[in-house]
Amino acid sequence: INAEYMGVLPRRLSPVVELGKSDFDEIVLSPNHHVIVQFYAKWCKHCSAFVADYERLALTFANEPHVVVAQVDADASVNKALADRFSISGFPTFLWFPMDAKQGQEYTSGLSLVELVEWINNSTGTMRAPGGRLNSRAGRSAQLDALAEGFLSSSEADRAEKLSQMGLAEFPQANLYVRVGESVATKGEGYVQQEIERLDRILIDPRTTSKKIDEMSMKRNILQAFAEKT
Repeated sequence: INAEYMGVLPRRLSPVVELGKSDFDEIVLSPNHHVIVQFYAKWCKHCSAFVADYERLALTFANEPHVVVAQVDADASVNKALADRFSISGFPTFLWFPMDAKQGQEYTSGLSLVELVEWINNSTGTMRAPGGRLNSRAGRSAQLDALAEGFLSSSEADRAEKLSQMGLAEFPQANLYVRVGESVATKGEGYVQQEIERLDRILIDPRTTSKKIDEMSMKRNILQAFAEKT
């Protein structure tokens, strides 16, 4: 569970947030959260079979402070009012509550982990891969990738122009493109692969924090943009 939620969301071993009548509105209706809610019943075999993948889904988005993966035991008498409120008649039922629409949209697409992760990514702008790492698109920009094309083979003047254009781009990782480009220009073609290999060692080190993993993953993706073009 994200540290941002501590003291607000209930603490538990499962990464999935268990909701009930006392905290449902506080969390699900918050304009700061995109929330997917599974309404389940303990006797439901389909629900039981889905437990592991739903927990993996929660772990995948554990580092996204605005995405919550939650569930409600809709068959429990204490939650009957919630089940009635959202017309829950079968299990499992998944409702999606984005930040800007809190009426509850039924999710009816595929239930594989890959499909759920991709759907949430597309709906929220996140870029997670199943398991929680950033996917290969994170930190990348088509506009800046185009500037990376042929960077190493460009003249010194062309490189300077490309770096200038990268720095002016309105993109969160524009400065990272610039830093990578400067290193490529200074250290030569071998730098890209050497740096990717160095980052790979950091990424598999169990001491690396989740925040650092995200940072290193984005840098690796941008290095790959240069590697594909050089």
